[in-house]
Amino acid sequence: MLKGYVTTLSSVTGRSETEIEEALGFNRGSLGGGYYIYALAAPVSVNEFEWKDQTAYSDGWHFDPLITPFKAQGDATIYGVQRQDELRAHLGKIHNYDEAATDRAIDDIMRVQVAKLNVRIGDARIIKVISKSSVSGFPASPFRRVPQWNLKVLKPFDRIRDVGSAPGARVVRP
Repeated sequence: MLKGYVTTLSSVTGRSETEIEEALGFNRGSLGGGYYIYALAAPVSVNEFEWKDQTAYSDGWHFDPLITPFKAQGDATIYGVQRQDELRAHLGKIHNYDEAATDRAIDDIMRVQVAKLNVRIGDARIIKVISKSSVSGFPASPFRRVPQWNLKVLKPFDRIRDVGSAPGARVVRP
């Protein structure tokens, strides 16, 4: 049983450990001791995940100095907004700030996301990568277009790959 960040199999297929680290936003070297790839084995419903868009938005945050600061962190002020909030504001504007219409539009998007999270075969199947060693951080991904969702509840997964620490090894389709 696992929870946390998941993506698609195609996001890691054909990539070396370094490329997977970059694609998923792991610190360099995090997968150097090897890693596991697990495939999601159970259905996901709307209330069981957070949509985090793509890795262009680390942890779902859109950082932009033109955005009103959301909090001060030590001496630094962080300028950003969660993609879900940004989407809601955008859809609100499109729907002339009609809350019911905005909610329906968001529900439509979340139904699409649920459908994506419930793919169990092929390159679009949902997977989770877990390092065999400790991970020290999650920087922004330069790949930017890797889909990401955060499962909030424990779900069963099947281990489909045990990747050792062979430098340059690439993930192949199971």
